[in-house]
Amino acid sequence: MFSIDNLRCRSAALDAEIQYLQNYISSHPVTEHLTIRKGDNDSFYYSKKVARQEGGKKEKYLPQSEENEIKKLAYQKYAPLRLKDAIREKKAIDRMIRVFSQEDSVTKYMQKHPGVYAMLKDWLWAKGDDDLLAPDDEIRQKAEAWKNIPYKRSQTNPEWLKYPTIIKGLQVRSKAEADIIGRFEHFGAAYHYEEYFDIPEHLLNLYRRNSFDIHPDFKCKNMRTGKVYWWEHQGQWDNPKYVSDLPAREELLYKAGLVPWKNLIITTETQELPLDIQWVDEIIRFYLL
Repeated sequence: MFSIDNLRCRSAALDAEIQYLQNYISSHPVTEHLTIRKGDNDSFYYSKKVARQEGGKKEKYLPQSEENEIKKLAYQKYAPLRLKDAIREKKAIDRMIRVFSQEDSVTKYMQKHPGVYAMLKDWLWAKGDDDLLAPDDEIRQKAEAWKNIPYKRSQTNPEWLKYPTIIKGLQVRSKAEADIIGRFEHFGAAYHYEEYFDIPEHLLNLYRRNSFDIHPDFKCKNMRTGKVYWWEHQGQWDNPKYVSDLPAREELLYKAGLVPWKNLIITTETQELPLDIQWVDEIIRFYLL
């Protein structure tokens, strides 16, 4: 799945790799050169040029027992070439991020000026530019009807429900959850907040349990395909206590038959890396519309 969040992660990884390669090359000047010759049966022979006492250089054979020396000399050949490729890749990705961000300004403009959206909607649909469009009226009506079906909702720690949402009277446990609901409403996606998960009987038997107390943050439904997805937002990855509790939480989800990015959507954030709303939009478009 294409995601600007993935692009930014890749760009950051390339930054780190480029920095490492530059540091390595500057601190390991090339004084010896590796020579590689192909032998019989796809074998290779390695040697390096060393200085003669009487002047000039000669080749010294490197047996397999000197594997570390061979790897060091090979990496000295590899590092500048990889650095060149990494710089080229990062430039291309950063250019794509800039273009994507510029394109997203169209969506932001449409949100601020619904009259323009209403005027261009049919024309945009005809030309195939459907990324800007909410579901058609029939799908939106089905989604709205499904949203209003009564469901069993979690009653755990109701005092933590202190963040207002775009829905009057609905409060949630974090600003990120409120933001996600705002995007659901923008696209007309179908969702329930903190609905209890009914564990299939065969899984209860498998794990010898009478029940599982599971209520992911959102239950969502693609009204075109009928497929149900559960959405879990993990919002405190910089909180040691929260992170230490995650394995037990995720174990319950997986035992309930939820598989990440098959029927379970997982988003994450920290204070320094908050939830990327553009990424949320991509997920909604890909899985729910």
